[in-house]
Amino acid sequence: MQAADTRDNERVIRHRQLELSRRSRFVLGMMRAFVRPMLSSSETPRPKDIAKRQRQMKSMTWPSLRGHTIVSHSLGEVPCHTWGPLDDSDRPIVLWLHGGAFILPAAPHFHFSAMAKVCHKLGASGVMPDYRLSPQHRYPAALDDCEAVYRDLLQRGFSANKIVLIGDSAGGNLLLGLLQRLREAQLPYPCCGIPLSPLTDMARTQNPARRYLQRIRDPLLPVSSLPHLVDIYCPNQDTSNPEISPLFMDCRGLPPLFFIASSSEILVDDAVEMAQRCHAAEVAVKCDIWPHLPHVFPVFYRILPEAKEALRDVAIFAKEHLAAKEQLAANKQRD
Repeated sequence: MQAADTRDNERVIRHRQLELSRRSRFVLGMMRAFVRPMLSSSETPRPKDIAKRQRQMKSMTWPSLRGHTIVSHSLGEVPCHTWGPLDDSDRPIVLWLHGGAFILPAAPHFHFSAMAKVCHKLGASGVMPDYRLSPQHRYPAALDDCEAVYRDLLQRGFSANKIVLIGDSAGGNLLLGLLQRLREAQLPYPCCGIPLSPLTDMARTQNPARRYLQRIRDPLLPVSSLPHLVDIYCPNQDTSNPEISPLFMDCRGLPPLFFIASSSEILVDDAVEMAQRCHAAEVAVKCDIWPHLPHVFPVFYRILPEAKEALRDVAIFAKEHLAAKEQLAANKQRD
C-alpha cells in the first residue's frame, strides 16, 4: 500500500532536474548576500515603515510591455492594473493575484512583466487587482477585493471558462481562498488555477521543523518572518480557518491546478502538501518542484534564465485547459 501511495504521489509531484546557469548562480549569491539579510532586518517593521515602503512601490513606473500600455481600471470598485483590452470578452483573460506578504503592492518589473508574458503567449488580456493591504486593511479585505474583481469579470461577459487564475506567494493563498468563496456563492470556477509558491499554512502546525531546516537553503525568505506575517495580516483570528490556511480547505470539486515551487524555499511543503490534498480529493492537479531557485522564481524570468521555462510551462498548462473548455462548450452546442 505504501509503495502504491509513493507511485501515486510521484505522478502528481514532479521534481525537475537542471543545472543552474552561471547567471542564476550569481543572482542567487546576491540574494543570499544582500536581499535575505535586508528582509531579515525588517521582519518586524513598524506600521509607519510599511506605509513608507508601500508608497515607494506604488510610485514605481509601470513599464509598457509588448506593445500594450498598462492601464488603470476599477473592477468591482477595486483599482486594478490591466494589460490588453477589457471590452473583448471573447478573449481569454488572466487574473493574477500578486504576492507581497499581504503588505506590499505588485512589483511592476516582476509581477506585471510576468503576467504580460503569459498573456502574450495565450493571446489574453490581463488583470492584476491592487487589493487592500495590511496592516491598514487586515483579513478579509484582500480576499474580498479579489472576489469583487472576479465577479466584475463575469458581469462584463467573460465566461469563467476563459479566466485563468494565477497567484504567487500570498497571492497563491488568495487564489485558493477565492476558489472557496466561488464554491460558497455557487459561482463558476475559472478554467484553471496556477499557484506559484503559495502560502497555504498560516497555522504553523504542518511540519514547522521542515521550514526551520529549509532556512539555510532558502536564498530569499527568512523563516522567522512567518509569525510576524500572521500578526500583521490576521491578528486574533483562528489561523486554521481555511480562508487563511487553505491547507485545511475542502478540496473536492476544484478546477485543474498547477503548483510550482522551489525545493530550496521554506514554503516548499506548503505547495507539495496542498497538491497532495487536492489529488486525494480527485482534483486534476500537478506540482513541479524546481531545485535551487528562490521563492516565486517564475516572476524573476528577466534575471533567471530557468524561470523562462517555468513561465512557458504555465502558459502551456493554461492553453491546454482553455482549449479543453472550448472543446467541451462546442460539444455541448452540437448536442
